[in-house]
Amino acid sequence: MKLFPPFKAILPVYALIVFLTYGWSLAVTFWKIPSWLLYMSLGDLAIAFCYIFVVNFVESAIFLIGLLGLGLILPARFLRNRFSAGGVLLALLLPASAMLHMALYANADLRDAFILSLPVWWFGTVILAAIGLWLTVRFEFLENVLTGLAERMIVFLYLFLPLTLVALVVVIGRNLWLA
Repeated sequence: MKLFPPFKAILPVYALIVFLTYGWSLAVTFWKIPSWLLYMSLGDLAIAFCYIFVVNFVESAIFLIGLLGLGLILPARFLRNRFSAGGVLLALLLPASAMLHMALYANADLRDAFILSLPVWWFGTVILAAIGLWLTVRFEFLENVLTGLAERMIVFLYLFLPLTLVALVVVIGRNLWLA
């Protein structure tokens, strides 16, 4: 019995996670660049991007490790044997659920209601995820759509991972040089 899915099933899921984490950070960052240019030089901006890329790499790796750990806990037929489809479903559903929950309680006056609603919200998310995983097992079409989506994201690994490697060298170099 294998504990983890094959690498060729893990890679597309990681590619989707990378696309989501880096894409979200870049979208937010590009929104803020005009104001940052008022008090940051282009070099400072490039260094900020290096730190953003390193943090995104760590975040995406932690998310993937969490999915692989979940694959160890759940029955093999739900996630481990169909990791591409199940991993994509969870990689889309879990952050989307968190973002929707935060958007519904965006007002600071609703902080207590937000905290009180967390258990019910995440229980509903777990139920929705279980139904989604069951549907991917039941309907091959859904599995093919999710797997196809993930496989198309691999191209972003060719872009983001080399940039992250350069960013990591810059971040390590800055921290060693400035220490």
